[in-house]
Amino acid sequence: MSLMLDIRLPGGFSLIYGNEPLTSVNTPRLHSLLAFLVLHCDAPQLRQHLAFLFWPDTSETHARTNLRQLLRQLRHALPDADSFLYADASTVCWRSDAPFQLDVAEFERALSMADAAAHESVHRA
Repeated sequence: MSLMLDIRLPGGFSLIYGNEPLTSVNTPRLHSLLAFLVLHCDAPQLRQHLAFLFWPDTSETHARTNLRQLLRQLRHALPDADSFLYADASTVCWRSDAPFQLDVAEFERALSMADAAAHESVHRA
């Protein structure tokens, strides 16, 4: 069983795995890839799209090679990576059933709850 991965994006990228800071995801590109995958965990991402997104000024072949290398680095940096990442020949995704918490998602939920409460109080008045 995997420990919980706490992902904090706004105000400075940080990862907490269990109760310990996870410092192995330590480059801006790794931060960006992880953040992108987590923020889009509702759908698998095409490798071609990710390669173009991260390396728009290189050939497709070079961009896909760079993506493969970056994914390999991310897999080595994350403990129990298969619990968090899924990749096949054409797609990559953050597993929606992964044991993680995302501060952005928590913030969005809190905003939705506040909005619903405000909407309800307006209709009661």
